Formats: sequence, structure tokens, C-alpha cells
Amino acid sequence: MTGGILGGRLSPSRVLGYGWVSGQAPSPALNIMLGHPGTCPEEPTLHICLFDDSGSMLGGADSSGLRYAEAALVFERIMRRCRCDRELVAILHMNQPTSADRPALSLNRKSGADIAGGLAVPPDGDGASTMGATLERARQIAEAHPRYAASLVAFSDYELTDNIHDLVLGMKAFPGAVHAVVLRSQPPEELLAAQGLSVTHIASGEAPGAVARALFSSVTKDRPGARPVPQKSAARPNAAFKTSRTKTAMT
Repeated sequence: MTGGILGGRLSPSRVLGYGWVSGQAPSPALNIMLGHPGTCPEEPTLHICLFDDSGSMLGGADSSGLRYAEAALVFERIMRRCRCDRELVAILHMNQPTSADRPALSLNRKSGADIAGGLAVPPDGDGASTMGATLERARQIAEAHPRYAASLVAFSDYELTDNIHDLVLGMKAFPGAVHAVVLRSQPPEELLAAQGLSVTHIASGEAPGAVARALFSSVTKDRPGARPVPQKSAARPNAAFKTSRTKTAMT
């Protein structure tokens, strides 16, 4: 994921704020380097976020524990500069439809409160460790918007009851770019080996900002002039060495 070179006047890259948008209760202040979001995309785009709220994903004070606050910061950052109504965002939660799911909404201030309402653990979620049905809903949303360049960012520990082979096939069948963000657990080898998928590993205990940077890179990939701060990319030689590892498979 690369962006164009920006002029000197487009240099702000630090976000100091709260994980909330338009009236939601604030989370702890986060001081996160994201980069510059660029300008509105030339073509219509649709970003679908899929969140795992199973028992193994709840709680925690590390970056994955703050995943919703960090996602809210990313969308708030984009909303500040989006006036085009050509960018949409949808939010889905595993495994059944929930009150926190959001259909494709315009990524602007008018939809800010609605989007923020989806960035929380749903009170009526089933806590399932199954992604397949939600992945199918994401595919249906994308296919219902054929004029939009679709992308999917799926946040999970990938300790799922799904058959990993079938899950990877489902991700590859999604009509657009797919970014699997693996939180805490080691990424499954089948996922890392899959052609055409981007995989980011965010280890347990990662400092705040890793989730936000992974999402920001995906959301801004089609925005002219975007310059996201890169994720750290390094091998993880032993369990004591905590790092983010990004692997993009080449088609």
C-alpha cells in the first residue's frame, strides 16, 4: 500500500484524540501517528470492516483491546477531509447480524454518529468464533454496490471454528481487496500463504496505534496523496519479541 509524495504544506501526521465520533462516550486519549489521509478518491470506494467479538477477543488494554477506539480515530480523521460522498463504510460483527452492524454509509460527518455506534461490542452479539456467515454478508454488500471499488478489513485472532481452507477461499472470493488483521495470535500458515490477500499480525501487548495504522493504510489506499505511516515489519524470532508483521501476497 503506497501513497503519493505530498508537498510540504500537507505534513500533519499525528492524531491526538478520543475513540469517539459525534457524541459517543470517549475512550482514553490516544496519541497515534497515522500519516496524511490524502484527498477524496477519484472513483467510488466501499470499505467493509469485520470485527471478531468472541470471548478470546474481549478485554485487554493493548492495541487490540482498544481496537474500536482506534478504528473510530481513523474514520474521524478521514471524515475531516471527505466532502465527496464517494466513500462508503460498512461495519459487520461476527457471527449473526447485530444492532451494531452498519450498512454502507457515507464516510463523512453526517454519518459520524451512526458509524460510531457500530464501533463497539454489540450487546446482542452471540460471541461466536465463526467468520464464514459474516464474510458472506460482506460479499453481498460489496456485490450490491457494483460501481464501488470494495475492500474488506477483517479483525480477528483467527482462532476460529471455521475450516481455515474454506475461510481462505471465501476471502479470495470477495470482490475486492482483502486485508486480514490478525490480533494477538500467530497468523495461520494457510492465511499467510494465500495469494492475493494482505495479512498484518498485531501481537499481544502491542502499543496503541497498531490497529489504527493497519486500518488507516487500507482505507486510504485509493486516496490521492495519502501517506500512511508504515506498520513495523520484522520477523518475530521468539515469543518475547513483540512486533507487527505485515505480509502482502503478490498475485
